[in-house]
Amino acid sequence: MIHHLKKHRIESYLQKITDEFKSKRDRILSLTDHDLTIGEWREEILRNFTKEHISDRFGVGKGFIYNHATNKVSRQCDIIIYDKQSTHPIYFKDYDLVVVPPEVVVCIIEVKSNLDHASLESAFNNIESAKKLSSNPTRLIGYVFSYDTAWDTPYDFARILGDWKKRVPKIYYPECIITLSKQIAWAFSDQEIGRHYIIADIKPWYGGDHTMAFFWGVLNTTLATWTGDLQKSNLDPAKYIQRFYEFDRGDRVWIRNKIIVGSKLTEKDRLNLKCHYYNYLSRLAVHRGITKDAILYAKKALSILENPYSHFNLSQALEWNGDFQEALTEIKKSINTRDYRPQPFLNMANIYFLLKEYGNALASIQRAIRKCQDKEELETCYGFKYRILTQLGQDKTIRDSFDKECPNPTDPSTVIWKGIALINLGSVDEGQNILIKADSEISTVEFVENYENKALINIKLGHKIKCKKLLIEYLQLRPIAKNIILNLPEFTGINLD
Repeated sequence: MIHHLKKHRIESYLQKITDEFKSKRDRILSLTDHDLTIGEWREEILRNFTKEHISDRFGVGKGFIYNHATNKVSRQCDIIIYDKQSTHPIYFKDYDLVVVPPEVVVCIIEVKSNLDHASLESAFNNIESAKKLSSNPTRLIGYVFSYDTAWDTPYDFARILGDWKKRVPKIYYPECIITLSKQIAWAFSDQEIGRHYIIADIKPWYGGDHTMAFFWGVLNTTLATWTGDLQKSNLDPAKYIQRFYEFDRGDRVWIRNKIIVGSKLTEKDRLNLKCHYYNYLSRLAVHRGITKDAILYAKKALSILENPYSHFNLSQALEWNGDFQEALTEIKKSINTRDYRPQPFLNMANIYFLLKEYGNALASIQRAIRKCQDKEELETCYGFKYRILTQLGQDKTIRDSFDKECPNPTDPSTVIWKGIALINLGSVDEGQNILIKADSEISTVEFVENYENKALINIKLGHKIKCKKLLIEYLQLRPIAKNIILNLPEFTGINLD
């Protein structure tokens, strides 16, 4: 296996992978300069490279993602990697052309000859159209691969990328953007600065041009995460990465900053990498509904390095597991360690709400509101504030302050609480009309948690059977939510067995 080869052999091998890839890229240029032909050829090169370097468990093609439930189809995807072992049907397959359901798609890759403003926008839009068809957009991985770019430094790349990612909802970000021989951008989540990209030059990291080896490595890491093999192997992250690279020189790492530059790996850097690795596994376990594993991984991260992010992850895992008092202890530790953005305070408010400590929940959500930096955050926090006020019987406060605090909300679920408050205050027709309109606008396809919002509407409208049906459908899609749903005061008395 590759990681058993000696250092000079592995470096030579990795270099030759990229050299061979570049040779295929350039071969057609001696015969034609027709942009469309060259573009299609370059897509085919990367498709073939991908087929050669991943497990036979996965299919590789081009085509479309079709969601049968919504009758919606994605834009054309240059490369689709899908799970051939899935029991879901493949709707169409003819050579490389496929039409597949979102449930089987592991990764899509958008291929560009030259990355500029227009091609970056096109790639973002195509990946967004695919992720929107999935009930869990963050599980469908999106890559952008470009053969060249006009941006010479990570600083140029960061400036342009920062502009585009403001226009795309966070859950639809591509996870990885690679420009051959130049830069790599990797999506990363952090409680301090939110979801962002780490960006670095490729050459300074690896000493040679190992772009395709890097692509091979991150792609196989994605697939190993999808199958669960990465977790089953119980590998230290550094040992896992050594399957693909030689890391002895220690001349590449990212620094926590708005723009990432090269650095030397210190012992603290290594601890941070291991800590982030186990936090990542904890979040992944939560997405898969395996809360006990999520708790173990978060505790492992804390044993390596004490930091607020690990306490936050542990709190989330405990909350999903129904251990609300322990979750409260951990979220307080994460907040006390460092000044955060609104999410930890929102989570603390949610835990207090589940514990039916509504006064403390209200105080926590007020702290979250003071830290909000954009309209999306404010709408989320105000929506939860109104939910708390409803339990405190302060419907008049909701009615009188809603239009001032939350004018023209873009999320229809926020307005639910105005409708409920009006019904409670006697304006039944006006309140019901608001709820009926919100019910028609809320989509469970784009955001699976909206089953809960639609259930809240229907229980208030007196549609108890429909409410129960929505909650059962939600728990079938996300069984991990059962501990929380059973503790929500709005659904008291509804038997979900």
